[in-house]
Amino acid sequence: MTTIVLLSYSTSWCQNENDTIPSTGELTVYPDSVLIAFDDLRKANAKMVELKYEKEINDSLRSIIKNDGIIMREYRSNIDAIKEQVSQVKRQRNIAAGGGILATLSLVILAILK
Repeated sequence: MTTIVLLSYSTSWCQNENDTIPSTGELTVYPDSVLIAFDDLRKANAKMVELKYEKEINDSLRSIIKNDGIIMREYRSNIDAIKEQVSQVKRQRNIAAGGGILATLSLVILAILK
């Protein structure tokens, strides 16, 4: 079984005076149409539906990748801030330890000198 598909545009029978419906019922093929089997239409339709779902899947994957990139940048900035805090605390610890050792040494030296 076949069907007629208009390639460039669709026209109504009432608009064109030269086109008449034959009384014999024979198939008339116009220059702007082509015969396509229903099986071919089904295959084409299945491919188009498959393509539509593939596009939807790709769009969702793109949004997931974009969101993952945003999350990774946020984690990196948090890690950098934490590293900065750790280095600041280490510096403070080293200064406090050095001050304590210096104070202890100065007390020992003062005790020896008296």
